[in-house]
Amino acid sequence: MSAAHKVAKPGATIVCAAECRDGFPDHGSYRDVLASAGSPRQLLADISARDTTVPDQWQVQIQPRSSPTAAW
Repeated sequence: MSAAHKVAKPGATIVCAAECRDGFPDHGSYRDVLASAGSPRQLLADISARDTTVPDQWQVQIQPRSSPTAAW
């Protein structure tokens, strides 16, 4: 998705087809970071305000760049 975001025109829709059979991974902090904010915009603001990087934050940080106003 991060590569598609770099080449998509503003307002474009990025479709990511993935099976995700296992749901959220049992390892790392991806799920916790994702659930730490109510919207992509808030998540980006929270990450920007941090003094340290949280493990796996980069994955969640890249995703809302394509739609910072959307809710999840």
